[in-house]
Amino acid sequence: AVRNACGLSNTLATTAAPISAPGLLLLEDDFDYAASQPLTSNGWNPAAGAASTTATATGNLPFGTYPQGAALSSLPAATSSQVSLVAGAAGPLYRSGTARPATATTLYAAAVVNFSATQNAGDYFLAFANAANAASSAPSYRSRVYAARASATTFTFQLGLADEVATPDPAATAFSLNTNYLLVLKTETSASNAETVSLYVLPAGTDLSTEPVAPLITKTGATTLAAPLNAVLLRPDGSANATLTLDGIRLATGWGAAAGQPFYTAAGATIGAGSYYSLTANNADIITPLGAVYVEGSLSLSSGLIASTAAAPLTLYPGTSVAGGSATSYVSGPLSRATGAGAATTTFPIGCGANYRPLVLTATAQASPATYVATQTEGNAGQSFSAGNGLGTAPLRRVSTQRAYSLTTGNPASGFSGTITLPFEPNDYVNNPADAGLVVAKRDALAADPADNNKWTNLGRSASTGAGTGPGGAAGSGTLTSAPFTSFSDFTLGATNDISSSNALTVINPLPVTLSYFAATRTAGGVQVAWATASEQSSDYFAVERSLDGRTFASTARVAAHGTTAQGHAYASLDAAAPAALLYYRLRQVDFAGTVAYSPVATVAALDGVLAGFTLAPNPAHTSLSFGTALPTAYTVRTALGQLVRSGTSAAGPNSLLISDLPAGLYLFELHSAAGRVVRRFTKE
Repeated sequence: AVRNACGLSNTLATTAAPISAPGLLLLEDDFDYAASQPLTSNGWNPAAGAASTTATATGNLPFGTYPQGAALSSLPAATSSQVSLVAGAAGPLYRSGTARPATATTLYAAAVVNFSATQNAGDYFLAFANAANAASSAPSYRSRVYAARASATTFTFQLGLADEVATPDPAATAFSLNTNYLLVLKTETSASNAETVSLYVLPAGTDLSTEPVAPLITKTGATTLAAPLNAVLLRPDGSANATLTLDGIRLATGWGAAAGQPFYTAAGATIGAGSYYSLTANNADIITPLGAVYVEGSLSLSSGLIASTAAAPLTLYPGTSVAGGSATSYVSGPLSRATGAGAATTTFPIGCGANYRPLVLTATAQASPATYVATQTEGNAGQSFSAGNGLGTAPLRRVSTQRAYSLTTGNPASGFSGTITLPFEPNDYVNNPADAGLVVAKRDALAADPADNNKWTNLGRSASTGAGTGPGGAAGSGTLTSAPFTSFSDFTLGATNDISSSNALTVINPLPVTLSYFAATRTAGGVQVAWATASEQSSDYFAVERSLDGRTFASTARVAAHGTTAQGHAYASLDAAAPAALLYYRLRQVDFAGTVAYSPVATVAALDGVLAGFTLAPNPAHTSLSFGTALPTAYTVRTALGQLVRSGTSAAGPNSLLISDLPAGLYLFELHSAAGRVVRRFTKE
């Protein structure tokens, strides 16, 4: 199985038979650069070293459900969207894209074409090539597509095919001038390097989701290939050639990618960077984008995950529809959605692991277009709260430690005003969605009040769905909608009700295990990992995990949890075998249903000689503690539940700390240096 960005190993069921092998998009050029620019300034190369004057032209050649690339309305003024091939213009050009996989025996070239004039004799204007050969002084072009006038008395033309030496075989079909057609050229290579070429010429309204059964022409090459074809050639030169405009050229190894409508059914699929009209996930595995992927028409999520990343994001253009979405099919990683001005509702079908949580953004007002990026992150996003009420009626007491969501925009000045709706499932531990204390929490890096920077604030609530089971009841499913807001950052489920004095039978919306403290510090006997919970819901056990690189973790201990409780509990585990190197620790909390949540990662610095020999005396202590430090060093004293009761900075040399006013009990003395922290337990009697 393949693991996606959230670490999920997926084995899912395919719900439909394969359609067309989608293949891999190797090249896309929508010619969206400055008008009248030569193609040689934008990735195209003159073939055989000849100069070329072929340039772009204003306008666009639309063709139904064929991908257009960037919408004309979103392009800068004076930007081109097509290329003009003028009969007799100097020099052919070629362009290759991403390397063609060695196992690919089929290559497609697709483009929208519109002929304004053809000649009686005709000549070829499009072909496949080998990039290295095309750059040589004696190039050889394959799968040549010819255009010639069909009749001297009609405004029609014919298309034909030829290999590198033979006379073209024209098709009997006559096509109209000044009409958009989708032209798809296909070459298939046998084990002996023999070539079979097919040409499809499709009128507007053609269904592009599957490869047509019968091409316009099929021709077998008279000679074998000397080198693999990996480039497309445009050839305007020659007085017998046609005059035409061409747009949206694509080079791919399969019909789906070439036509811009890939349908994925096979495991281990990859999506080439580029624009697509539609994209369907219906495989038993992970689908991995190889670069930025854009969808213009529809995204269908039937089975399988799309594992996008920051380097290879998935963007849905305005008007793109979304169908499906479930715990077995969603976008696992950043998902961008472009929106226009005005009121709109936008759904983000995102998830992580086995947790599908589609966000819904409802704009009641938006003055200008904006693109929003949503990401779901599993684990505890922190429990630092604003002291104020925010947009709610009370301060936050806790937020979810299961997951949080980031929703950002590239246009913060869009004039957005609206709400966000967060879904919840049983492992979010909501048992009374209608309770006024259940709210959406929001965290801003730069808040209106600097004291609230990077702290969760109460975003309030405006609606909820889902049936409640009452205090102490089982968790359920539903949604929670925030109060209106105007800026974007992090969001999660929060609660304002105090459950510190509740028992398991009366607690309302406990959310999952809430860590109030987590630390890993070196001691004389190893690394002491200590944590405390404010509440727990169906918590089975904690696994303490250690890593040397911050990525690969292994369990060092298992500690039983307290099940369901609204009371605070303290835990500790000593890693006596901890290496002296830099270490990373985290907690893996597992509930009785097998659901896993992770704590933030705590770092323990490599052991140095200064802190390794630190001692604290006497222990047990009655009135004071004595210790020594070589340099002024920060220290803290906490209760076993993590409550801070002392802090300060020691002097260089001997130190004495008065503790006579502390209640009897167990305490943790932490000494901090540039090398890390050392903790010593002591008992106050």
